[in-house]
Amino acid sequence: MIPRPGARTYGLIWGITPQDCRKLDGYEGAASGFYYREEVAISTPAGERHSCLMYIAAEETPGAPRQGYLKRIIHWAERNNLPRDYIDRELRPWLAE
Repeated sequence: MIPRPGARTYGLIWGITPQDCRKLDGYEGAASGFYYREEVAISTPAGERHSCLMYIAAEETPGAPRQGYLKRIIHWAERNNLPRDYIDRELRPWLAE
């Protein structure tokens, strides 16, 4: 994600264990410096506040997602009723690249 005043990002909140976190660190390449972990404050549409873990790319230049990754993200976004305009405006354009 790239910070932009007034911008919104939608997603899902998952409960994870410390073991899950270590596995995610390996998957995301945290030890190699590809991504780093940051705790962020989020608000749900119902107004609930949560502290969540987010992986942020160390390289600021956007890159292409792994093959099949974005299709899974879009599938789960649709299945969990994330806003259609967000999916179409922010996620689908990456499929064309």
